[in-house]
Amino acid sequence: MDIGVVLSDRYELLEVVGTGGMGRIWRAHDRLLDRQVAVKVLSGELAATSAGVQRLRAEATRAAQVRHPNVVQVLDAVFDGDVAAIVMELVEGPDLAAVVPERGMPLDEALALVDGIAAGLHAVHEAGIVHRDLSPRNVLLDDGVPRLTDFGVAESLTDGGEQTQTVRGSVSYLAPEQATGGDVRPTADVYALGCLVTVLLTGRPPFEAEAPIGVVHQHVREQAPDLRERRPEVPAAVADAVAAALAKDPADRPADVSAFLAALGRPVALERTAPVAVGAVAGTAEHDATRVLSTVGVLDVGALPTTAVDVPSGIGAPPDADAPQPEPLVASQRPAPSRVALVVGIVLLLALAGWALARSSAQGDPLASDAAPGLTAAEQSPSERLAAELEQLRTVLTQQHAAGRVDDEVLASLDAQLATVEQRVAEGRMRDAEVELATLRATVTTSVEERGVSEEAGVALTAAIDEVAAALADVEDTAEPAPAPPAPASVDDAGDRQPEQNDNAGNGNGKGKGNKGKAKGKKDR
Repeated sequence: MDIGVVLSDRYELLEVVGTGGMGRIWRAHDRLLDRQVAVKVLSGELAATSAGVQRLRAEATRAAQVRHPNVVQVLDAVFDGDVAAIVMELVEGPDLAAVVPERGMPLDEALALVDGIAAGLHAVHEAGIVHRDLSPRNVLLDDGVPRLTDFGVAESLTDGGEQTQTVRGSVSYLAPEQATGGDVRPTADVYALGCLVTVLLTGRPPFEAEAPIGVVHQHVREQAPDLRERRPEVPAAVADAVAAALAKDPADRPADVSAFLAALGRPVALERTAPVAVGAVAGTAEHDATRVLSTVGVLDVGALPTTAVDVPSGIGAPPDADAPQPEPLVASQRPAPSRVALVVGIVLLLALAGWALARSSAQGDPLASDAAPGLTAAEQSPSERLAAELEQLRTVLTQQHAAGRVDDEVLASLDAQLATVEQRVAEGRMRDAEVELATLRATVTTSVEERGVSEEAGVALTAAIDEVAAALADVEDTAEPAPAPPAPASVDDAGDRQPEQNDNAGNGNGKGKGNKGKAKGKKDR
């Protein structure tokens, strides 16, 4: 996509103001209404896949359901040929990560920002949506007014919560149930809000580690530090409210953002909040970039444009009694059955009967059943399926490295993490395996952002990881001990393996770190 391109005969692309895993954010001119807008254009690789386009459609649909002064508004969507884009309000200010001082903000300033963020989050929840990716990089400052953006990993609550068996969101802000692919409710966003308040007041998230795996483990297992250990002057009520928001069990957290505001001692004003004069101190928060990807959400087809089709007047109308009717066929006029068709039908019936007899015999012989190659997913036991999906994930990793889409350093890291997952499965420690798998996914996303893994490889690896997560959940549910997976191939002998073609379609999208200052405020939203 180049400068000067006009999308949908309306939006002229002027300059790139942000880059992320899904594509680029452009400043554009709306020719129809003569205004500046932000346009999120899906990258060419992803726009060529149905999964990538569907994900962008789902993001547009969810975001368009929320109208609130503290939420960036989606204005339009463009899906035309090989172009997929979302048109949004253009917010000129930076994101919140760019203005948080190293030691945190003044208390009043931070809590005033929390008022606005909570108000926007309340509107999201009222629309039946869980944001799932609340972080400083997804809060833009519009003349001092905080505004939520980026619904790329949001989920609907239409079925009483979403249990995806995959981890989605920014690693430093993941609720424990998100980190383990569990049932995610609005209380997961309350947890993320507690993490965000910690950053605003101390300049650091509650949990830190050299690698994402360490952060994920702490979210799941470690108690969050008391705010007063880092900043003694924080009032006890504020520290206690944040501690409650960071409870491991969702039932122990404030039930919603209103309850959290009340615990903080803030007025619960959820309709509109006043601007906040934020000190323009460049932030250094590298911890809050989105690390993990979403899968494609459910598409609300009612929100999409439709194409009118002219239907001939006679179709679907009752028959006209006065209109001439065709004469019925007599026996001599009816077409005779084809002898060829008859013979083919008999052959097919015989073949089907032979197949059924052979299958019945195989099922009667336990050895024949166990040794039969090429079992379908329905015929495999949960543990067999898990072992097969782990092997397929390793095959995909080897295949993508051989194609030059995964560099050597990232391959070594992913290979080691996958070996840890396999070891946990072999030991029967399925919950630990889920956490390790979530970290593996986070590493894939981070590597896509840092160009160690191509977007195409990210899509393939994420899809394979999703299959492992689903198989892992089945083994855990049936409490069936899983066999040790096949021995992993080392980096040195990877070239001798014969990888099978990966037919899975997934989504390897993440977000880049964006730009500082003004451009940073319009990163991948």
